[in-house]
Amino acid sequence: MIRKWAICSVAAVMLSACGLLSTSCPTYRVKLTVEVETPSGLRKGSNVCEVRTSRTGSNFPASPNQISYTVRGASVAVDLLGGTLFTIMQADSIGSALISAHNYYRRTSNLPEDPIDSRTINRLIREAKPIILPRFFFKEESRSGFPQLVRFRDTNDPASVEWVDPDDLERLFGSGTKIKQLIIQVTDDPISSSIVARLPWLPNYRANQLPFNGIKSTVVSTNDAGANLGAGSFSSELGSSPN
Repeated sequence: MIRKWAICSVAAVMLSACGLLSTSCPTYRVKLTVEVETPSGLRKGSNVCEVRTSRTGSNFPASPNQISYTVRGASVAVDLLGGTLFTIMQADSIGSALISAHNYYRRTSNLPEDPIDSRTINRLIREAKPIILPRFFFKEESRSGFPQLVRFRDTNDPASVEWVDPDDLERLFGSGTKIKQLIIQVTDDPISSSIVARLPWLPNYRANQLPFNGIKSTVVSTNDAGANLGAGSFSSELGSSPN
């Protein structure tokens, strides 16, 4: 399941090479803010991602007239007592919130269910107000509205990365620590790129195409975060993580 996170970006590149994508869809930026309640008060972090939308042609056999999203930007970081909480920059992480937000805007604005109409997307962008991402967007699908979350036991050691359960921050960050809300909003702010200041070893892992556990493998059969995450999981500007 984890290895599917890059599917939107990969699909967009492949389809573009085949000449089956429309270029009429918009590019826009979204600010994602993560707010966490702690015993010492509210902590929060935010980033700005650029979202490029594209559409498969009507003759594409697998998924005709489907909107795909590629995302540029970097992880959100929130400093907490038990370490720093990070979001993951992958298609089904940040991307899941963006796609869910699109669907949310469409449904709550009574817009037509027409994923091929770029005018609909432009209208969503113009009219979008800040929305709080629910834990699950669609009850029937149990689809999370949250990005995947991680922390490093030691930020100087990439292999110390571990998954964070968004419903149980207390286990890793201490009693009384919990997510208050995640907010998403269209913005004109510049794309975030400051994550390297926190994780200065990221460019080296990008250059060597290494997962954070340092072991190259064509097949990943474990859910271990270190085996599944790489530099592209934290910044699109550093390149994609190994797949």
